[in-house]
Amino acid sequence: MRIGLGITVCALLGCGGGTSVKEVNGPDGTPAVVIECKETGDCLEEAGEACPKGYEVLMTDREQRPNRGANAMEAWNASMQKRQAAQYTEDVKTLMIACR
Repeated sequence: MRIGLGITVCALLGCGGGTSVKEVNGPDGTPAVVIECKETGDCLEEAGEACPKGYEVLMTDREQRPNRGANAMEAWNASMQKRQAAQYTEDVKTLMIACR
């Protein structure tokens, strides 16, 4: 029962890795694409799909963000065990590209 509940909560809160792709204006005002991912390979794969004729990298970044899914599960587990919840983070990479 516990495993099923964990899988359900993860599905609802997004515990799994995901990649987001968003069209934006680049630093010079021209169209650009921002890709956020957990693995560099995922970012590069999405960049290739977004720009099949190639792309120029405009910016890269990396930051630690709270892992919402893991923190939600930890908060639930900690409340059941009547203890302080730990906080988890995840490494998120950002890639801004301009398609050719």
